[in-house]
Parts: sequence; C-alpha cells; structure tokens
Amino acid sequence: LYLYDCDAFTREYLKSVHGYTDADVAPQNVVTRKAALPRNELPPWKGGLYGGEEDSRQNCLSIQPKPKRGDFHKQMENAGTTLRFTSILASGAGGKEPSVVDKGRVFIITYYLENDTMAIFEPPVKNSGLWGGKYLERQPVFHPGSTTQRYAPTDLCVGAKIVVFGRTFELGEADEFTLRYMEERPKLFPGSDLEAVVDKAKEAFSADEASVRSALLN
Repeated sequence: LYLYDCDAFTREYLKSVHGYTDADVAPQNVVTRKAALPRNELPPWKGGLYGGEEDSRQNCLSIQPKPKRGDFHKQMENAGTTLRFTSILASGAGGKEPSVVDKGRVFIITYYLENDTMAIFEPPVKNSGLWGGKYLERQPVFHPGSTTQRYAPTDLCVGAKIVVFGRTFELGEADEFTLRYMEERPKLFPGSDLEAVVDKAKEAFSADEASVRSALLN
C-alpha cells in the first residue's frame, strides 16, 4: 500500500511526536485509476433439450432469468408477414445424394419476418406413401456452423440453397406476395430488381448481336 495523504490530526501527531516536517507530511500527487470491471465471456451454446441459444444466454446474464425482449417495432411492422417458397431436397443428411423417394418430395418453406423464424411443411401426396405434414416446427434456423447467425430474408430467393439441420433445400417458386415484396425492395433483393435484370439482358443481347454481326461480315 502507498500512503499519500492523512487527516489533520495525524499530520500534527507526526510532526509533534516524531519530528516530521511539513514537507514530510505534505499530500502526494497520485493519479487514481478506476479498475476495469472484469467481464465474463458467455460460454458457447451447444444445444439443449429446452429453449434455444437466446434462452441460454438469458440464464447467464441473471440469477433470475427473464425472457428475451423481442424487437417490438419489427414485430408490429411485420406481424403476420411471411415469405413462402416451394423447395426440394438438394442433399440429404451429411451432404449425401437424396434417395429416389426424397427426390420426389416437395416442401413449403415459410419465413416469418416478425422474428426471423422458419417453418417447413410437406403437402401430402396421394398414393405416394408419404404422409406429409409438419416437417419443421417454427423456430430460428442458423447458418451451418453457427449458433447465432440466423438465416435472414435476404438469404432467400428463387434458386437459393439453405441448410436446415444438415439437409440442403433448394428454393423453387415463390408466391405472389413474396415476389411483390422482393420487387418492392430491390436494394435488399438484387435478383428481384427488374430494371437491373432488363439492363443485363440488354447487355447480353447486344454482345450476342455484335458477335453474330462480326461472324457474318467475316
């Protein structure tokens, strides 16, 4: 410990009893620094039977955990708004080739914009041997190898592939609302920017036309 000051009584006592001078008991200039509070790192989420990654995080933040607060404005603005795509299995578990039966299966993927969750439904097909029904309960779906990065609306478009618990789904057709939603937001969905698509088509056509003309002249 470094003693850098004392009260008036102590100062007089040191001078009168022990012969200290005013210079000996003068306060010292000391720069005090606040110690940085240690921050505990959250342990990585490794899955569990109850709740998800956000629930586990709340358990680490408080002795009496509370449910995570959602984005109220986002929920109100997008309440009931969904993006829907048909999809097929591009690969099975572990990246294996889908079986003959799985290749014929069609799924409906619904993305809920209010809280970035996803559900998958398989329509029943008569005389197919497949019952259909709910394939994936509505829940967050994360990118492969991540427990925090959810699939976002911008990850979804016709022809895109997403991995859901080890199985790869290729998105096919989108419903009319989904197409209109993406076309109205070309900055978020460049593939739905009609003007950009038309410009690219014109460029490709002009290049082909120039090639044909050059071949004919030569």
